[in-house]
Amino acid sequence: MRDWSSVPREADSDADIVVHVGDPTAVLSFATRDLDPTDVVLTPEQLHERNLKYALKERSRARQNLLLTTPTDLAASVLNHAGGTSRLLDRIDRLRRIETVLANPGPDVEPLRSVLGSDFAAHAETVETVREELAVVTGGDPGRLDALRACADASPLGTAARTTIDGVAAVADRLTAGTDEAVSDVARLRAAADALRTDDGDAWRAAFPTVERVHLAGVSTLGAALLDVLGLVADRTEVTVHLFLRSGTGPEIAPRLEDRLDAVSSDARVAVATGVERTVTPRAPATEVVARTPQQEAHATLALVDALLGNGASASEVAIVARDVDAYERLLSRAAEPYGRCLSVWTQLPVAETVPYHLLRSTCRLLAARRRGSVTAADLFAPLEFGWHPPERGDHWPLDPAGLARIRRSLAADRPRSLSSWRERLGALDVDRDHRTVAGVRRLVHWTREAPAVPTGPNVRAVLAPLVDPRTEELPARRRRHDRPDLAETSRAARAVVRASELVSEVAVKLDDWETRGRVDPSWEVVRDLLEAITATRPGRREHDNAEAIDVLDGTDTWLRSYPYVVAVGLTEGTGPSGRAVRCRHRCATRSSVAIPRRRDGWPSAGPGPRPASSTTSPTPFGRRPSTCSSRAQSGPATRSPPSPLDISTPSRRRRSRDGP
Repeated sequence: MRDWSSVPREADSDADIVVHVGDPTAVLSFATRDLDPTDVVLTPEQLHERNLKYALKERSRARQNLLLTTPTDLAASVLNHAGGTSRLLDRIDRLRRIETVLANPGPDVEPLRSVLGSDFAAHAETVETVREELAVVTGGDPGRLDALRACADASPLGTAARTTIDGVAAVADRLTAGTDEAVSDVARLRAAADALRTDDGDAWRAAFPTVERVHLAGVSTLGAALLDVLGLVADRTEVTVHLFLRSGTGPEIAPRLEDRLDAVSSDARVAVATGVERTVTPRAPATEVVARTPQQEAHATLALVDALLGNGASASEVAIVARDVDAYERLLSRAAEPYGRCLSVWTQLPVAETVPYHLLRSTCRLLAARRRGSVTAADLFAPLEFGWHPPERGDHWPLDPAGLARIRRSLAADRPRSLSSWRERLGALDVDRDHRTVAGVRRLVHWTREAPAVPTGPNVRAVLAPLVDPRTEELPARRRRHDRPDLAETSRAARAVVRASELVSEVAVKLDDWETRGRVDPSWEVVRDLLEAITATRPGRREHDNAEAIDVLDGTDTWLRSYPYVVAVGLTEGTGPSGRAVRCRHRCATRSSVAIPRRRDGWPSAGPGPRPASSTTSPTPFGRRPSTCSSRAQSGPATRSPPSPLDISTPSRRRRSRDGP
């Protein structure tokens, strides 16, 4: 075990890895006007890259020398120059393969049934979630996996944890068997680490000949595979690695870096450039406002914001930061209405709830039913209800919604028919005032008959793209006529159209890929399934609805952002951050089973957890001065700590990356 009393506290010119804790703005000092890229900046989340660009622009700093990328793209560049494959299996393909493995588990995977239950196929998502967690912790290294097994054996979870680890590790081995592709981002990083170790860093020098420094920024955790790559870059090349860690998790990560690097035989020297104090003392006045329900909390928050704006603060100077912004979006939006304030919520677009998505999905369903020769009235009318129109519109468009509803009701009891039979049935309807609408429905029948029976990548674009493209201006304009002053619905409609266009392209590419590999027989059912799968695994990016109003952000998205006034919400008793990397009841068992360095002098222990919310305070307007306001809610008795990610008998909600698989 390492003696941490000797850890350097200042940046060392001989250090290979320099750690910055709680000092995110330090990365900005490396931006220059050099034309050649001298600094690689790794930001795992797209929003963090956006924050970095915004901070540089705000300070009028040039950034020509900064190469902004992600860890997995950096690994792909190394592999390309090392002569290896950089192809990556995306999450959709992984889930399909996991379903195949679970359908034929074998003796190594079969024990998982005692944890998951008899219906294996229904738990592919759960297995993939745990596989991702194992990959982050172990980096695919057998030694780390054995250490984790030892932890499981000694932990209170006991047999269930060990069974989970062994079973999911076996599934991961089955995924990699028989393929040259990297099955995940971690596998790609591990392959890049192997390449750096094999050629002593030559692949890196070929990929990034002018780079002098690599900066990892915006992370709250440091996965094993990523650390392996960075450690080998620091050890085998002349590049210095800078790690910009957060105040909350940095003090837990920094002391163990060199011990963790031993796994890749890296002799990189680690130095700490900035302090590692666990508790950050606010440099501005802070006030706590306690509410008993989330609704009261939202109203108190908007009262504070309204007071700040009324006293002269501008909307750009105020931010509302939530522990979980998705849970507070509706509450805060309702609370803002009486004050006439507009909120700009940096939230994920619910793609599956948008009109363009349902138009694409219902159209695919109709095309699939047409091939079967069994089209129901619901299949026929669904695209029209979501705004289908032919590429060349005539006098019938847009169709009258009331007339469309009357015709559908008159045909609701009809049996499933072929399209030819539906055409005859529509022609036999005795209608007077709805004849234009009937003509529109018959136009849809004709269009469906003319569409390709078997989809390919190009004709998927040809069939579906014209349904979405004209909506780029139409749908937002229609929403704007009835929208609130903050134009939130208009902005969301515009984002929905853009995401639907992206979906069409992604589905076409994936269908071509699967057909080339012989994985599927192309059909419109497959296209519909791909729409659903891509929407579930690659949701709309986390971004704000518009650029005019008060920012409402998730806590993790505030990296490198600066506001004079901040209102923090969602710090509910029992669910706030405790500052502990391992729960108390697991800590002794974990440390007794594997050597984890304990704290030494100079590495402060965690501060106390959140205090109970026990009183009610009325919101008080602040004077115009830099302040941090905290609004806490007591919505019930103290809740239990969330379950371990390895305890999949009671799955916990896991939030994914908003920009990728």
